[in-house]
Amino acid sequence: MGLHKSGEDYLKVIYLLHQKKGEVRECDIAEVMGYSKASVCNMVKALTGQGYVTHFQHDVQLTELGLQTAQAIHKKYCITKEFMVSVLQIQAATAEKDACHLEHILSDETIRALQDQLTEKGAAENGTTICPFMDKGL
Repeated sequence: MGLHKSGEDYLKVIYLLHQKKGEVRECDIAEVMGYSKASVCNMVKALTGQGYVTHFQHDVQLTELGLQTAQAIHKKYCITKEFMVSVLQIQAATAEKDACHLEHILSDETIRALQDQLTEKGAAENGTTICPFMDKGL
């Protein structure tokens, strides 16, 4: 069963909030995403049922599957945004908005090609990752 765009967005937000705050609560997710607490509660239940998150009291945690999925989505976002800014010379605000859409549809092959181009152009010095925190576990 594949994850839809909205589910991917939730996983990415949970991942980034966890990186920033350590503990992630449904109200934090609702605030960042601009959704009602009831909508967030429903999605957290759905993501729990699909094995992407666990939810105990107020704390929402990514499972191993959720963490891997969130990191992959965020990596696609980072590489796509960096490519648009560094290579295509697109304004950062536009690149951020466009990367949020493209992260859901670009293949792994395309992402590797974008990352190779960034490395070749010197945007990713010595082949280091565009998202340095991507390899850190939660």
